[in-house]
Amino acid sequence: MTPIPIEEYQDAMRDAVCGMCVCFAEDRWNPGRCVHENSGECGLFAHLAEVVDAISGIDSDSMEAYTKALRREVCAKCDHQDERGICDLRDSRGPLPTWCILDAYFNLVVGAAEEVQGKHAAGTP
Repeated sequence: MTPIPIEEYQDAMRDAVCGMCVCFAEDRWNPGRCVHENSGECGLFAHLAEVVDAISGIDSDSMEAYTKALRREVCAKCDHQDERGICDLRDSRGPLPTWCILDAYFNLVVGAAEEVQGKHAAGTP
């Protein structure tokens, strides 16, 4: 099967997640896109390729399997998580009250990624 271009996942995430995200701040030069998308401040877009890789091999009715893959394949390599597995964003241990976008909207992320993959499996990209 031909690899799915990351741009399709990006578009799916914009449709499914960005409109719900409390951090969304429209970019005045690129309406409809968040100013955080390309800044590295959005964990979803900063790690999207790794997230897609981590969840692509999972087929489960339970979010637990997807979350375990996320923690193992993405969070373990993220600068916000220490060697003990404590994340200053996800576990609210940072200097400011904040949270991980990936963690907060992960169910939407998985749904959007599976929708993209389903379209390709059906032959309707």
